[in-house]
Amino acid sequence: MNPRHRQLLRLLLGPGVLLVAAAVAYIGIVVYGVESAGQVRMLTVAALLAILLMLLVWWRLDRAMAQQSRIDGRERALIEQQRAYDRLHSGVGRLRAQPWKSRWLELAERLRVSDPAVLAGWEQRYQELLAHPTRHTWAAEALKGNFPSDAEIDYETNPSLLLTCMHLQPVEAGIRSAGVYCSALSPNSIVTFASIHAPRARRHYSLPEFVEWQTTRESEEDPGTSALICRQCNARIQSGSGEPFPP
Repeated sequence: MNPRHRQLLRLLLGPGVLLVAAAVAYIGIVVYGVESAGQVRMLTVAALLAILLMLLVWWRLDRAMAQQSRIDGRERALIEQQRAYDRLHSGVGRLRAQPWKSRWLELAERLRVSDPAVLAGWEQRYQELLAHPTRHTWAAEALKGNFPSDAEIDYETNPSLLLTCMHLQPVEAGIRSAGVYCSALSPNSIVTFASIHAPRARRHYSLPEFVEWQTTRESEEDPGTSALICRQCNARIQSGSGEPFPP
């Protein structure tokens, strides 16, 4: 059922009430010549009953339209879902038929992906990693669905590399030298498994005032939503839920 039909029905409710009231008044006064107070009261009751009957019919019709709209929506969703499954199965079949694509069969089935452009992107990144003299070991990670950027790989494989700004680098260097896992988030931001203790970090590293500790409402349950942020350089170290740092 078209939603515009329900909208039109609701727009006609007000004029419909007025039309019913006017029709009852016309029939009573013009056709039957109602004049006395008692007759006017009866005419008023009749008009109210007619309006209530009209409202009941309108309400039933509106509910029927709403129910039909829900049914139509579910049917469309099921049709789209079936089409998606058909596309997926068709794409998986093509994967099996082409040797170079068969390496992505397991990942494609798990992620329900069969778009040729996506598969081509996976293959391109896989070949880039495979051909690189130092990053080739990460090609196996791509087959599992992990596609780290070159910057992320270089950061994880080079413990002396620092990404944050000069104001946060002492903290970053301390975390990395402690052997705590860190990963690049952006060109100047990282995430760490360490649970950063902000007051101790501020005292230990003499952090400037514009380095702030950012928390959210969910931070008590999920420490990973907290971060040490440099407002001047827009760099950040996102906290984890591991061992406290500094210890």
